[in-house]
Amino acid sequence: MKKHNTQFRIGIDLLGAETSSLKLLLSIFDLAKSLIEPVEFHCFGTEDLKKTFEQESAKNTPSIPIYFHTVSQTIEMDESPLQAIRQKKDSSLYKGLTFLLDEKIDSFVSAGNTGALVASSFLLLPKLPHVSRQALLALMPTKQSPIAILDLGATLSEKSSNLIDFAKLGYAFQKYRGISSPKIGLLNIGSEKVKGSAFLQEIYNNLQKVSDENPHFKFVGNVEAKEVFEGMVDVIVTDAFTGNVLLKTAEGITNFVFDTLESHIAKTDLDKVKQPLQDLQSFLHYAQSPGALLLGFDKVIIKCHSYCSTHSFSRAVLSAIGFVKSHLVDNLKTYLTF
Repeated sequence: MKKHNTQFRIGIDLLGAETSSLKLLLSIFDLAKSLIEPVEFHCFGTEDLKKTFEQESAKNTPSIPIYFHTVSQTIEMDESPLQAIRQKKDSSLYKGLTFLLDEKIDSFVSAGNTGALVASSFLLLPKLPHVSRQALLALMPTKQSPIAILDLGATLSEKSSNLIDFAKLGYAFQKYRGISSPKIGLLNIGSEKVKGSAFLQEIYNNLQKVSDENPHFKFVGNVEAKEVFEGMVDVIVTDAFTGNVLLKTAEGITNFVFDTLESHIAKTDLDKVKQPLQDLQSFLHYAQSPGALLLGFDKVIIKCHSYCSTHSFSRAVLSAIGFVKSHLVDNLKTYLTF
């Protein structure tokens, strides 16, 4: 598979999600019809799924090349990540990452087992400089510009040094997005330096030290959860458990507000605000999000939610194309110099 100079090769894991593999495959064909970019898709799935792939290919010739790579194993959502990657080397997830390692594809999108994706990436892929721990990053809307929050579930057992790495990754990502001097905040239960557990106080002191030693890295202190959507900082650093809870809580509150408005406001009045509310709901809804970036590796990896909609899965693929085109990894390396 020789790479064309202007072609972007996107690897797509069709297995292991709570959304059916068939729906994900059909969404890729629908997406391919609308693309005019020099891109090709590499799908990973079972022999049974390949039959559907061949039928769809015969019915509607896609405007871009779509290749299918057959695997014999699937890593299920409830499997132990380490056990799965030891025993299932011919799974779609593991094989896709080997393609990424061997530079047969330029990025990889999966809605499969998060732990297996993270562990396999850690074992197989080269790491970014100056960081030793990976993180899942997602952008969330605020009153100002979108804020980068990490970690959202990649590293459940963390040391203080891990959260320093998360801060560096968030800083580099926001620099890549064009923010000249990203402000970093630590998610905590209060703004004072002495708030939170001993662990959080240690992280606060370490982030302050990094900030003092690197003037371009601006740590502004603790941020309470209620302040996240004010947009006063550009990066929120937190542990994986708390970050995941924050993301899902935001989704739940959005759904509650939207449903309450629908049931209490007259339809004529609701129509005036329905579109912006739907946009906000879509942005925060866990299943509609285009997924999170798995940062820390020398490759572009996007992790979609296991019960993602076909729309969000397609958006994740489009995001992968965008990150490859805009040289995300090279930009991150440029900014990760401390």
